[in-house]
Amino acid sequence: MSFRNKLTHEYVTINDQLVWGVIQSNLPVLLEQCTHLLSDLNEAQRPASGS
Repeated sequence: MSFRNKLTHEYVTINDQLVWGVIQSNLPVLLEQCTHLLSDLNEAQRPASGS
């Protein structure tokens, strides 16, 4: 069963410490990846200078 399914349908049996551990270990990496993707997207949308 996927983590999302477990959170939405079996939340009563979820181990809070496990969820918090996943958040602490994965959220910083996800934030960094999203920041890089947004930066790349912003750079791609900027008009070329000097033309």
